[in-house]
Amino acid sequence: MASSLFFLLLLSLFTPILANNVSFDSASFSFSNLTLLGDSYLRNGSIGLTKETSVPSSSAGSVICNLPIQFFDPVTNTSASFSTKFSFSVTNQNSQSYGDGFTFFISPNNSSLGSTGGFLGVFNSINSTDNGSVIAIEFDTLLNEEFNDSTGNHVGLDIGDPLSIKTVDLGSFGVDLKSGNSTTAWIDYSNKDSRLDIWLAYTNVKPDKPIFTINIDLSKIFVEFMYVGFSASTEGSTELHMIRDWTFQTFGFPSLHLSSNATQNLTNVSVGTIPNITINSSNVSSRKRLSLALGILGPLALCLAFVLFMWVTIKKIIQLTKKKEGFASEVLKGPRKFTYKELSAATRGFHMTRIIGKGAFGTVFKAVMPGTGVTHAVKRAKQEHQCKSDEDRLIEAADSRLHGEFDKEAMVRLLLVGLSCANPNCAERPNMRKVFQILSGEAEPIPVPKKKPLLVFCSSASLSMREIVSDGEDTPPGLKTLTQIKID
Repeated sequence: MASSLFFLLLLSLFTPILANNVSFDSASFSFSNLTLLGDSYLRNGSIGLTKETSVPSSSAGSVICNLPIQFFDPVTNTSASFSTKFSFSVTNQNSQSYGDGFTFFISPNNSSLGSTGGFLGVFNSINSTDNGSVIAIEFDTLLNEEFNDSTGNHVGLDIGDPLSIKTVDLGSFGVDLKSGNSTTAWIDYSNKDSRLDIWLAYTNVKPDKPIFTINIDLSKIFVEFMYVGFSASTEGSTELHMIRDWTFQTFGFPSLHLSSNATQNLTNVSVGTIPNITINSSNVSSRKRLSLALGILGPLALCLAFVLFMWVTIKKIIQLTKKKEGFASEVLKGPRKFTYKELSAATRGFHMTRIIGKGAFGTVFKAVMPGTGVTHAVKRAKQEHQCKSDEDRLIEAADSRLHGEFDKEAMVRLLLVGLSCANPNCAERPNMRKVFQILSGEAEPIPVPKKKPLLVFCSSASLSMREIVSDGEDTPPGLKTLTQIKID
């Protein structure tokens, strides 16, 4: 037994992994096993594909098994055969409103949902690369001439687009998809014979003859891993599509036999079971060579694994050390420095909508740092040479008898307050509270405009232009002595 296990371990090192045949039954499924797209849902063990409503509407939905299934084995260059069985019913609350049908499909992805109407919830357009390598068996309940449908009660094979390669009218077989009866479908594909067969019956007994047969090589369409599922759609109808009792399996991949006398093969070994293997005496020398190879490769593999483990561990320690040092340096160095690019992004390029204040020496912006959302106040100072020049020009207005013996910043504030109080526009002059706050350094001085403002006199009375230019002899009753005059 030990030698057999030893032999299996060695084979696992030098033998490529072969494709496995799979099978499943939807009776054991839960939400975690399925991807529900569009209007699809699960209810009482059944799969609903379209919206349940009494009002005609457009709906599309699909249900896909999350298990990626191997349909092509690149190692042996072989494709799988498959077989599936399910029951379905198509019902309608409004007999005058029907369409469009449902499909069983095989798709290279499990995240796409097709369009409504004749696209049956699996395709997005006709002859489009968006459809990919999708194989769909359609159960169509509406005659769509633009899709070359033969009748409004047919089965067809679609590859890559909703234009069927072949269709079969089900009326001649006594099957009506819109009858509301529970119907069982069997779909078999033989890769060896390159043939697809479909059976339909109102019972669980599989008929002797299929209703649909086509000779086609699907191995040209298969990719290595694909997904299986169902889709359906409506367009201005109340048709409801339900699926239940779904089983699926693949078969036909070759198995790796250990020897001509082996009773089991490697791909069919169950967990915890070691197959009985008979090794002929002619293979003794081969066993010695294999033992020697494993004796050399075993310790080498352990050494490599240990070196890899130590390398990963040391790398993690270095990263953690750098993080701790970076945090400590951030704490010790005090306020963080930001680049101009960071500040520009945080203030939307110093946009005017981010302005929260203005002063004699710059503008204050609200900065929201990208990524962290932390808010800062950023003051964008005026150009140094401009501020220096303006201050020098302003200081020249100070009383020369002081001989420059004064606090320069306080003098600048005093002169700016004086200019603000002398503003020709009385509405822009600061009140006494604001003046006190500016002189005491609690507030920034009010910016002095570069250009002299317009002269404005305030009055509560409104005068016409004729009254403004009159000689004032006929003064209207109640007119106050103050008027509002703007002089350019």
